[in-house]
Amino acid sequence: MLFENSKKTILVLSILFLAGGASCKQSSEDNSMMTAVLTAISEGNLGVVASVKEPVVAHTVAPGSIDSTDFDPNADVPLPVGDDDGMVTIPTSASVDATGNVYISGVTYLAGQDYKGWIKKFAPNGTEDITNWNKEFTMGHNGGIYTAAQRVAISPTDGAIYVGGTTQPVFNSSQNHFWIKKFSSNGVESTVNWNKDFANMILNDITVESDGTIFATVKNYNVIGGESQVLKFFSDGTEMAQNAWDGISDIFLPVSTRRTNVASKNEKIFYLIDNTMVSGVATARVKKVDMNGAASLSWERQFSMGYQGGAQGWVYDAFSINGNLYISSTTYLSHAVGTPQKPRVVVKKYTSTGTESWTQELNLGSLPAPTSILSNGNNEIFVSGYAADPIAGDKGWLKKFSDVGVENTANWDKTFTGNAYTAAKSTVVDSNGNVYVIGGTLDGDGSIKKFSNTGTEIFTQTWD
Repeated sequence: MLFENSKKTILVLSILFLAGGASCKQSSEDNSMMTAVLTAISEGNLGVVASVKEPVVAHTVAPGSIDSTDFDPNADVPLPVGDDDGMVTIPTSASVDATGNVYISGVTYLAGQDYKGWIKKFAPNGTEDITNWNKEFTMGHNGGIYTAAQRVAISPTDGAIYVGGTTQPVFNSSQNHFWIKKFSSNGVESTVNWNKDFANMILNDITVESDGTIFATVKNYNVIGGESQVLKFFSDGTEMAQNAWDGISDIFLPVSTRRTNVASKNEKIFYLIDNTMVSGVATARVKKVDMNGAASLSWERQFSMGYQGGAQGWVYDAFSINGNLYISSTTYLSHAVGTPQKPRVVVKKYTSTGTESWTQELNLGSLPAPTSILSNGNNEIFVSGYAADPIAGDKGWLKKFSDVGVENTANWDKTFTGNAYTAAKSTVVDSNGNVYVIGGTLDGDGSIKKFSNTGTEIFTQTWD
């Protein structure tokens, strides 16, 4: 199977995300990738690689989500009502460069067949660069296309574009390959010491530090049972030798570089977030690891997310800025804005000392997923995602909060139609404060929406 699968997939989420025969299976000896979100990472002159075992069940995002590590070449992703081309286009991540160009990675499913990875580039005015970009990745078996582009990241030093993903080179094989490619901003691929390919691994995420070094979080199945690792590369493609960080790898949860904010890159701090079970209840765990000198655990916090009727809450995303940590998750705990049977979105802020500053809960639909949380650099927080709603219809949503947790409902209570699992998959903010929401349409196409820094929609661009 390509990517990780899970027999423990929650039924209600499986129905939502992969209805019509799509499944997420997982061998019992390998519990799925933990939702450990590496929100701030810096090399701190350590020159080392973290390597840890994972003891509990959790996911990078909710089980069955297309942008998790649960890609399955045997899954039959259902075509949306109104589909006109037999394909489902699903963005997986996005990144914006210093001049406002937006790069989007993703996967396109050919109904009942294979899938292929891709990366696209859009100018600030929404024009797609189809001359130098619109690249497809089809490294699968026998010329087939069991390949997914999972993450895109941009170097702040030279503007280089890094795309990472996973492929299954042999049909129905248990071995998968993790890959990273490097491109210039005009789309020229760097093949000298790049075009990385690692056998028997899957990619979780990639990020690029302020000095141009690249970190990749992977699951390495060359180790019996699978091992979560952080790999480091210099910009010239040279890989650092693998070592456990200072002999205290027990404090390093399996990590995902899901969100790294520019303002956090010199803090030499890891914020690691994952899901675990405490007395049968889904619980989020937050660890702050100080990388100034020998790595040490600064503090750990937990908060319950509940468990109800076979479903449970999940941590989806996090980021750090100015020493503060912001987390998006879902919860099934009782609350005035919803019943225990109806999950809500939870947004939390922690200070650098671990004090919880505020918590906001949002009632957004039957099965919400807060896929992105980030800052505009002005102490304002954006949260976006998608939700299923059998009455009002599936939707994507975008919300904005002040740094003290006050929601801006006048200009930023945005909703837009789309399929529950594609409506809003990633959000980025450019240097002018413009907000881009990347997702999918009701008929299975890709979509990018741009809003001004005051909340006015500037354009919507779609593609097959």
